[in-house]
Amino acid sequence: MTDGHRIFRNFSALMIAQMVSNIAGLLSTAYLARVLLPEGFGVLGWGIALLGYLGLVVNPGVDRHAVREIARDPGLLNSMTGNVIGFRLSVALLLYLVLAAVIFLFGPEGLKGTVLLVQAAGLFVTAITIDFSFQATQRMGAIAWRQIATSLLILAGVFLFVADTGDVPVAAAVSMLASAIAAIGMLCAFARMQPGFRPRLEFPVIREMLKKSLPVALAAFLTAIFISADIVMLGFLSDDHEVGLYSAASRIFILAVMPATMIGTAFLPHLAATRDNAEARQSALTLHAKALLLFGIMVVAGGVACVSPLIALLFGPAFGEAEMIVTLLVCATGLAYFRLCLDAPLMAWGQDHWRIRALGVGAVANVLLNLYLIPLYAGEGAAIATIISELIVLAVLMANRGWFHLLPILWLQARAIVLTLLSVVVVVSLTPSGAGNITALLWGAVLVMILAFAGGLVLRIASFSTLVRLVRPSSSLRQG
Repeated sequence: MTDGHRIFRNFSALMIAQMVSNIAGLLSTAYLARVLLPEGFGVLGWGIALLGYLGLVVNPGVDRHAVREIARDPGLLNSMTGNVIGFRLSVALLLYLVLAAVIFLFGPEGLKGTVLLVQAAGLFVTAITIDFSFQATQRMGAIAWRQIATSLLILAGVFLFVADTGDVPVAAAVSMLASAIAAIGMLCAFARMQPGFRPRLEFPVIREMLKKSLPVALAAFLTAIFISADIVMLGFLSDDHEVGLYSAASRIFILAVMPATMIGTAFLPHLAATRDNAEARQSALTLHAKALLLFGIMVVAGGVACVSPLIALLFGPAFGEAEMIVTLLVCATGLAYFRLCLDAPLMAWGQDHWRIRALGVGAVANVLLNLYLIPLYAGEGAAIATIISELIVLAVLMANRGWFHLLPILWLQARAIVLTLLSVVVVVSLTPSGAGNITALLWGAVLVMILAFAGGLVLRIASFSTLVRLVRPSSSLRQG
């Protein structure tokens, strides 16, 4: 099998898994939101956000280091996998005991504490998940199957076992057990393929892993603060109802940003190849920005124009109060697309120190803004903090002028804003009054797609040649 065929097969497997996981995840989230209502959904969402930080302690980027080492020397597969699992299990056990002691001594009490302890068992699942071993040996199909199995097991579990508002601990247990079953299955398959495999604690190896993983861990931690500090702080500064509303809105935000992440991944090899040529860098940067902005216009315009039927269809009438929060986070999505116009290229060009600086400033700003705005405006304040933080990170990234010319990108973004506003006005004006939620969403989606592509051509955000280059094989991108 050629390298190109292997890469295409692996990429296809992961893309299919991502699609299945996203669809199943959206269905399970919509069902849980309707059954648990904002209060129960808020307890669940707060625990997930909080434990995300503990998950980063369990896995502080050591899997990335293991992938590099195993790819260079396949003979290290057993040793590296065993040491990563041994280290992560030790940390998971320590963190779980500390968390249980803190909950017992200081709270939270009642339902919130119970759910948090159930969810925290997922730290052990993180410890034994060995996607990195299959990634290093270019067997992405196994990773894809684990992702699909996890998402489908969660979907089946919530439909079978979660029936009313009191089933929040059950919902947490379903998610944890489904993830554990898939992770254990992958671990057993690995052990059969690798005789003599066992967890290890070889301290010189672990010390080297931690040393090499520090930059990755720092970037992941800053990203987590930047993305999820609002939900965690809402849990401390507001009530479960408000956390539930914001958790639902943040799911829409995550889904809305996903196309930008996928575009960045697809462009990464082309962007990286232009690193040492200033003219090629600018051309690649511009083409990447055009692709992002075309999708961004559709996502933001559709989200703002169809916010009410979107919430009603996904989460039910109990989440109607989240309309303003969702609208604000959709606006933050637009800024995220602007930020990613620069972030992905800088990552491809090896400018991680600049990205860490921008994320660090944004993370600190996000925490301080949430401290001030949440007591005043609750979930809407957290959404405003997200918008301002996105602006701050964007401003810091724009200051890295040595790697690109900013004016062409700013001009594209200005035209994208104009087209987005026009699309919102047209969709709202032409949507039939009294239309059902599904009808309104479908109508809005079709209108937004037509307006984005037609308007993009008129305003020269894209051209026919750009569209052709975007759908051709990557070799055509090298022409500039």
